[in-house]
Amino acid sequence: MPCYKLGIALNNSKAPKLFTKSYCTGVYFRVIKEGVIQTGDEVKKISKHPNSVSVKTLFRALFDKDYQDTHAIFSKALMIDELAPEWRNILSERIQKPDRL
Repeated sequence: MPCYKLGIALNNSKAPKLFTKSYCTGVYFRVIKEGVIQTGDEVKKISKHPNSVSVKTLFRALFDKDYQDTHAIFSKALMIDELAPEWRNILSERIQKPDRL
């Protein structure tokens, strides 16, 4: 979800809202296994879930009231075991309340 720290870093309390409205999410990583990484270490994708959904697509489905196929996108994302609990809670809640889709 958009981070309030973005607003702090930019000294602009409206930054998270503008960030969300643009659907330009940048890059998000979820840590599955903790470890130590240093500057210069290689980071690579080792797998891709067959039901993968981009963060940008989730953002659009979540925040763009005119977005089509919101239910399908949320359902697909919920099939991903590694989906962050925060996302899982939000998407599950939205699916259970169709008036919010």
